[in-house]
Amino acid sequence: MKQVLEEKRYIFNNVISNVILCNSDQNRKWYVFHTKSRREKKIAEFCLNENIHFFLPLEKRITYSGKRKHIFYPPLFPGYFFCCINWEERYNLYTTNNISYTIEVKNQYRLINDLTYIKKVLDKDVDLIPVKDYRLGKKIGRASCRERV
Repeated sequence: MKQVLEEKRYIFNNVISNVILCNSDQNRKWYVFHTKSRREKKIAEFCLNENIHFFLPLEKRITYSGKRKHIFYPPLFPGYFFCCINWEERYNLYTTNNISYTIEVKNQYRLINDLTYIKKVLDKDVDLIPVKDYRLGKKIGRASCRERV
């Protein structure tokens, strides 16, 4: 698990290659899980072991302590985890005691497009800058997160 985190900016288990498979199976749907505090990677490890399709985007952060450089990968969306699962796998996720609740995804294709876009941005190895002054109705750029004129 640690090796995967050191090499990738995300953990992406069979999602893009199996989007059609995931959507063609009527029992499998995309869900967004709200996790208990700081347990996203534990759920990802469980999904890797159980061969469950999921997406957990990670953000690369670098800190310095004296002359030492520390690189770590916290989740891009803290407290949230994306899975394409059926009811049985969903039940198994709840038995890990790491999930708070499930957010139903009404528009499956829109979520898939958004996750694909996030993956493409993370593949470019660009630094992401959070928007602090975000409010409903304010236009922002997709790649640069700057206000449009």
